[in-house]
Amino acid sequence: MIGSIKKMNRKYLLTPKVLYFLVNLQYYTLHQFRGVFAKKKFGASDGDLAYFIGPMLGTVFFTNIFIGTMNDKYGRSHMFIIGALLLTFMYLQLFFVEAYMTMVPGMSIFWFNLFLYMAFNNGIPPLLDKAVLDYLNEIPEAGAREFAKQKLWGTAGYGVSCKAIEMCIKFGDEFKFGNLRYYSLITTILSGSAVFLLLKSPARDGTSARSNILANCKELMRNGSYLFFTFIILLNGITRQALSIYHIVYLTEILQIKGYELPESWPSWLQYLVGFFNESPVATATFCGMAFEVVMLYHFPKISQKIGLVWPFFIAQLFQILRVICYFMLDYNNPHVFMYCCLIELTRGVYFGLLTPSAVQLAMNLCPPHLKATSQMVYHGTFTALGSLAASAVFGSLFSEAKMKGADISLEEKASNYKVFFLVNIAFASATVALFSYKYFFLDRISGRNAETEKKDLKGMQRMAESQQESAIVNK
Repeated sequence: MIGSIKKMNRKYLLTPKVLYFLVNLQYYTLHQFRGVFAKKKFGASDGDLAYFIGPMLGTVFFTNIFIGTMNDKYGRSHMFIIGALLLTFMYLQLFFVEAYMTMVPGMSIFWFNLFLYMAFNNGIPPLLDKAVLDYLNEIPEAGAREFAKQKLWGTAGYGVSCKAIEMCIKFGDEFKFGNLRYYSLITTILSGSAVFLLLKSPARDGTSARSNILANCKELMRNGSYLFFTFIILLNGITRQALSIYHIVYLTEILQIKGYELPESWPSWLQYLVGFFNESPVATATFCGMAFEVVMLYHFPKISQKIGLVWPFFIAQLFQILRVICYFMLDYNNPHVFMYCCLIELTRGVYFGLLTPSAVQLAMNLCPPHLKATSQMVYHGTFTALGSLAASAVFGSLFSEAKMKGADISLEEKASNYKVFFLVNIAFASATVALFSYKYFFLDRISGRNAETEKKDLKGMQRMAESQQESAIVNK
């Protein structure tokens, strides 16, 4: 019986699928409604979101590198993931302990607790990505090429979490966040148990990372190819995090998306079926994006085999520009904003479905083998944490309390601020694509003919960077 289960697990790669699904149920607890949570429950403004969340995530970048370095040194990914899950659960519960939250007047305790929550929460995805890649590389018939198909189960977990959380906390136009305590408890038990039972750390290969964080970062940053890759990730992260911080606020407060009034003439079974999506418009719009993301992740092994990893990265960025252009053109008075948001979010699915697996594997390919976890932390931290910090610096003044709060500020004025927001993102994302194209297609001549050709090109770039690094050390 046990032998049959093991064979089935190896054949269908059940372990990474279960891990991604359950861990993402817990990881995304506050992700979708983080801004709304801060505003509705604790009275934060749009300006507060810009000025506080960005710098906090910028600090989280360095805490994540520390976690990654410790993981590289001790090689215990499963224990680090379990620890992060338990700590995020604890800090989420503290949001609902009134005696703790009111120890100091104002919102200082809220921001401090949110920082601790994000410090451990943001470390979960890169640790899990690294652990799953190690797991796949130990199976000859699988390997890294099967990574995207496992990752899509994380997207499925994200979709289920969005729907479940919206059903738990949103009642009409009101938000009741207390149910997050129970949701977090259940998902932490499930995800923590799955990691403990299914994930084991791989055997060490004899190399180990230094515990000196600065030395590890220097080793990565001396690699010119990796450094440019990180810079491109940062530029993408600015646009992505700007949308992440303000997107849900834009949907709920500016567009005010709501479900359609269903005709009473419809049969009850059809009303119930459509109503399942109609009653949770934010989750439904998100689900539309995830549908395409799952499709892209499922087909990514074939895509990357034909055109490598760089071209999918490039195409993903084009769809991000298209997404922002569509939101820029959408009129908040349009009676069909719900439908249009669902259609626009399809482009988000293509963006993440192509960018995530290509970026994760490029981060692994361009780093030394003994710094894989650190590399994933740098990639993920740059994309999320430093991207948020830069987005806050760029857009903080645009969403200041003076411009977004107050009875005398009309919806039209608020909407015009978002028009500027989208326009700046379009310009920024376009400049990023131009820089990306110049480096990889003009200077490095990445052809995209097939994965093997691209792999040789990337290896050549890495060897050149390493030789330049050695020459610099000798000259010193």
